[in-house]
Amino acid sequence: MDGILLANKPKGPTSHDIIFDIRRKFGIKKTGHTGTLDPLAEGLMIILVGQATKISPYMHFSKEYEIGVLFGKSTETDDLEGTQVRECPVPKRLKEKAAEILPEFTGVLRQTPPVFSAVKKDGKKLYNLARRGKEVNAEPRSVEIFNIDITGVEGNTVFLRVHASAGTYMRSIARDMGERLGSCAVLSQIKRTRIGGFCLKDAKRPEELTDIKENLISIDSALYNMPGIEINENDEKKIRNGMSVALPLPGNSNIVKLVRNGKVIAIGEVKGAEILVKRGIELF
Repeated sequence: MDGILLANKPKGPTSHDIIFDIRRKFGIKKTGHTGTLDPLAEGLMIILVGQATKISPYMHFSKEYEIGVLFGKSTETDDLEGTQVRECPVPKRLKEKAAEILPEFTGVLRQTPPVFSAVKKDGKKLYNLARRGKEVNAEPRSVEIFNIDITGVEGNTVFLRVHASAGTYMRSIARDMGERLGSCAVLSQIKRTRIGGFCLKDAKRPEELTDIKENLISIDSALYNMPGIEINENDEKKIRNGMSVALPLPGNSNIVKLVRNGKVIAIGEVKGAEILVKRGIELF
């Protein structure tokens, strides 16, 4: 079985818990995902099954979230899971003040990841260093926030809808909004509602996934945004032997999927007049 599953993760379990349960339920040996959700988080996860684990590097889609930003407190982890480190005065006219700074949180930004995150520094994950009491200086990274809107305010919490590039931390948005308003803030809730063209409404809770074949999306469909080239039997033989192939070249991308009878045989890179195989996918 090869393809992707759309899972609706509930609050509580880790992303690893969700994957482990699916693997055990269906006897799957190879699984992966396109991005974790913290235990506090809920919403859409894309589970990679079988040969689809090879396409993870090509699924860096933008993502949409519904989040809550709680003003007046700061924690080690920038969310409600961490130990509180301080309290701050909550800005008056919170909704108006938050709305005023939203343009500063739109576009291409330099964002510093949370200290407790899976971002690596010198080959080591930041959260492992932080848990050992090491001083951690996270390096700012370039991210893009396409859209951010206020959907409501309750008490000291501002609710936002955010559409951002892969790798954007919602915890960092909460932390930075608090600092920008002369206060402090943490992420109080988060739901991922979309990854690229895949929507939460089409996902199922782990307990609802009773027939994997009914819910498995093909690798070809998973790579919906990548140009595809249909290859013949001779081309397939060349690819299996690690050879380059001369094919009609796409005009808008240097990365393509090579498809044979509905299966993605390989991911290719355009080099001059030929296509070099970068990664074999459904070869066997």
